[in-house]
Amino acid sequence: MLKVKGKGASPGTALGTAFVLKSRDFHFSELKNYESGRELLRWKTAHAALLIELKSLKEKFETDAPVETRQVIEAHQMMAEDPEWTSQIEAFISQGHQCEYAVHKASEDFAQMIEALDDPYLRQRAQDIRDVAKRVFEALDSQVNQSASKNEDYILVAEDLLPSDLLSLYSKHLKGIVLEKGNPTSHTTILTRTFEIPLVLKVDSLMKQVRSGEELAVDGLKGSLVIAPTLDEKEFYKNQILSERRDLDELARYTHVESVTTDGVKIEVASNLNSAMDLDFALRKGTEGVGLFRTEFLLMDRRQSPSEDEQFQIYKKVVESLKPHRTVIRTFDIGGDKQVEYLKLPKEENPFLGCRGIRFCLKEKEFFKVQLRALLRAAQFGHLGIMIPMLSRIEELLEFKELLRSCSDELKGRGEVLSATPEIGIMIEVPSAALIADQLAEHLDFMSVGTNDLVQYFCAADRMNSAVADLHDSYHPGLIRLLKHISESVKGKNVWLGMCGELAAQEDYIPLLIALGFTELSVSPGALLRTRRAILSNSKKASAAFLDGALSAKSSTELKSILSKN
Repeated sequence: MLKVKGKGASPGTALGTAFVLKSRDFHFSELKNYESGRELLRWKTAHAALLIELKSLKEKFETDAPVETRQVIEAHQMMAEDPEWTSQIEAFISQGHQCEYAVHKASEDFAQMIEALDDPYLRQRAQDIRDVAKRVFEALDSQVNQSASKNEDYILVAEDLLPSDLLSLYSKHLKGIVLEKGNPTSHTTILTRTFEIPLVLKVDSLMKQVRSGEELAVDGLKGSLVIAPTLDEKEFYKNQILSERRDLDELARYTHVESVTTDGVKIEVASNLNSAMDLDFALRKGTEGVGLFRTEFLLMDRRQSPSEDEQFQIYKKVVESLKPHRTVIRTFDIGGDKQVEYLKLPKEENPFLGCRGIRFCLKEKEFFKVQLRALLRAAQFGHLGIMIPMLSRIEELLEFKELLRSCSDELKGRGEVLSATPEIGIMIEVPSAALIADQLAEHLDFMSVGTNDLVQYFCAADRMNSAVADLHDSYHPGLIRLLKHISESVKGKNVWLGMCGELAAQEDYIPLLIALGFTELSVSPGALLRTRRAILSNSKKASAAFLDGALSAKSSTELKSILSKN
């Protein structure tokens, strides 16, 4: 038995036999000494096979398939049938090139051209082009395609995974996926969450540690993998899977139910989104808004910052899709663990306590104003809240508001009509901001507590450092007192209070948050229904009855015991 750690990307537990999908290297020659007629025939045969395969995939997911699945297949079909792409391949072949080289060269030219575009949605198409090219290589290759057993539950193990690989291998027997690489915002990850398959990413040396046929246990929430689990561990995971299955069946009835406590208190259950690609999944789960839309993805994997129009189109899409519900968009939270090469962020000894979030943006005002103008324009299409990350003092808030006013004046000077005003809020993740929450509230429409960072700063324990994992304690009695102080700071003011950290989805904590007066909980889309169920099964009056006991707890162990009895 061996336990290894990765990054959880799609929640759930899985038990099955490992199927290791090995990477295949496709070779080609750049020489112009190939017989064009023969290579053209090879291309047309492979292309025809590709079209048949895509048609088969479309039929496989025709009925009741999530929209994300159909979008990926349709994108591949459009690429495969693109006359510019196919004619470019045939032009290279007519010059005497090998078919494989022609496909590679034409596809890379297209992919690199698309990667240079500003629009992140269009840039995603570069992956689709390479995916389609890989399918052609496989059709040209004489090797038998790898396949998993049709009759045995299995865990797919790979270095990385293209959307086409997932769609081809998807069946009721695919119980979990573990990747050595992977990206939490990729098409593959989005599809995996859509299919509700447990997924663990970024497992170091995975391909050296796992062999096909070995038994594996996967926890997609904790990001853990157990290789060759013991009998006791297998029994534990089997029971966990059965419990999750019953829970999912029961949770489905909460999809389109309003989140109200038993004594009539409305608590908005919203979603944390990593990108616009998570939106459809959140809507299917019955989200009541977006409490945290992360915008850093717009800056990643590109050579320059996105334009105002590009940002506007993305923000507008999300705001319109959620209307009449609120969409809270967080301004760029870069720095710390989110490095953007072309912005030339300073090298720092401790970047988590350095120039990140609003600190960086206020130093780079022209860069920041592009985002603010895009947000002000998007506010005209629905209910928008703008949230500031890493704010630690009131001067930053006042400077931000003055900059926002300046951007509004610029837009009006351009002839833009700004009849709707966005709500302004902050992410409470720095203890210094928490302690002056009453002063900050005078200038705000909302506050949202970001517990992921607040706990690490409050406890002075890096949440990514396993050596101090026991000190990164969301049940620290002092944290409850700090949350109480924040909640009391907004009483009597026209300011709503939310939470967008992971603590908002911890079911034993939810009664405490209700008692403290939180009116919005924003969680990952996969946790929406559990959070709503917890709200519907609690009352504010009953929760308030045990608040004094929770506040008097002398240790995290005692606090957990109090919460477990509610």
